[in-house]
Formats: sequence, C-alpha cells, structure tokens
Amino acid sequence: MNVRPASVQAPPVLRGQSFAKSRATVEKPSRPPQKTRSAAEQQAIAQGRVEHLLKTYFDYGPDRVQVKICPKEDPQYYMRTNLSLCEFFKRGDRRAYQVIIHPDAVEELDEAAFNAILIHELVHIEGYVRAADEKQPNLWQTIWANIRGGSHLEHQEKQTDIRALEKAYDAETGSFDATVVEGLKTYRRWIYNKLDTNAAIIQKKERYLTPEEIDHVVEAIESNPAMLAELLAHPPH
Repeated sequence: MNVRPASVQAPPVLRGQSFAKSRATVEKPSRPPQKTRSAAEQQAIAQGRVEHLLKTYFDYGPDRVQVKICPKEDPQYYMRTNLSLCEFFKRGDRRAYQVIIHPDAVEELDEAAFNAILIHELVHIEGYVRAADEKQPNLWQTIWANIRGGSHLEHQEKQTDIRALEKAYDAETGSFDATVVEGLKTYRRWIYNKLDTNAAIIQKKERYLTPEEIDHVVEAIESNPAMLAELLAHPPH
C-alpha cells in the first residue's frame, strides 16, 4: 500500500483540516500511588511484553531490541527508542535498538495502554531494521527529522501512530482490535496528565495523534480501507 490511490477522497474531517487542540488549562486528576516493584521486576515485565508483541505483530526478533528501565528518563516521553553510540557503529543488520522506559510507565499504565505505546516504539525499530536490511537511509532520515523538528517530526510520529494502529487492523473483517486502539488513547490521556505545563501538553497533541484523531483515523479506514495509504502519506495535522 505504498502508492497513494488517486481516486480516494478523504472525508471532510480528515482532508486538509487541522484538528482543534484545546489550549485551556488542563484539569488533572490525582495520580495513582506509586507501586514498589524492583527495577529487575520492571525490566522482566517490559521484556516479556516486548517479546510477546514481537511474536504477535512483527517479523524481527528480540535480538534487535534492548529494554532499559531508566528512572532518569525525560518524563516528557516515558518511553522512547534510542540507539547507543556503540550500536550506531555496528553494521546495520547487526544493530540492536533500545526501548528506554520510565518506571512510571510500567507501574501506572494498564497492560493495553503499555502494549499500545510499546507497539509504537517497535514500529520505529521495525523501520530501522528494514532499512538496514535493505540498505535504505531510514535511520538518517529519522535523525534528520529529529534535528529539524516541527512539521517533519510531527509527520513522522503521526505516521508511526497510524502504522501502530495498522498492526491491529484485520483486513478480512475490515476492523481494528479495540484493545490496541483504546490502549493508545488511554496512553495519550495518561501522558497529558503527567506533563507539568500546558505548553508541553499542546506540543504532545500537535506531535502525536490525540484520542479524537485516533477515533477519526480508525473510522475512516474501517469505512474505506484505501484510506490507510492516504493517511500514511498525509497524517492528520
């Protein structure tokens, strides 16, 4: 589905239209109390989820993924993909990519939300692995998008969200696995609550699909499967 279908028209809610992002003060519910799992237990939980999701949705193995629980991780992210300097200088088809996870993500997210955002990160790694195997410049494009920021990074992250949702799409039934869809929405609401400033929340809503945008994307694809290629090429903005 790499070719943009010429005849497909996006519904008005998606075509050339920005979704409204509220800039009002966000009411934050009280946060759940911290649990007391050890770092080793958190690592084991995260590693188990990675291995399960790789078997379920991906065609590359756990040897390409390193899980790292990091309390000092930037709390704006809570989970992100990284490439260590040591791995960077390895041959592309031998690199292992890190998924760096803040302990709060393990402790506070339910399984569906944790798995959904983990699928997003594993989709990033899937792109790097495939590009390395095919000797494509995907990794350099990602680095450049992060340096440039702005609309380039927004396009990349929203496209990754859509690819993550695609993993939960059953072409035979024309429907999505609601667990993944609702899990990604739950994660977004959770992270809005975790951020300390309205500016940070607004940036998150601009850079990644909001729960409302996720619903619109799912509805558009279930109504017309050809919209998947259209939305990958032109994510909501």
